[in-house]
Amino acid sequence: MHTMTQHILDFVELYNTNSLPALPKQTAAFRYLHSITLPMNDKGERIRYGT
Repeated sequence: MHTMTQHILDFVELYNTNSLPALPKQTAAFRYLHSITLPMNDKGERIRYGT
């Protein structure tokens, strides 16, 4: 989540200072199709395995 937030803030700063580089006309993307159910504890928190 930190990395995504940093990318967003970097973009906003470049946009606000008119410093955006040339952006591609097209880019690969992923489409959200459906949710999956993850194991939860009694508090409704996702259970982390292997850590």
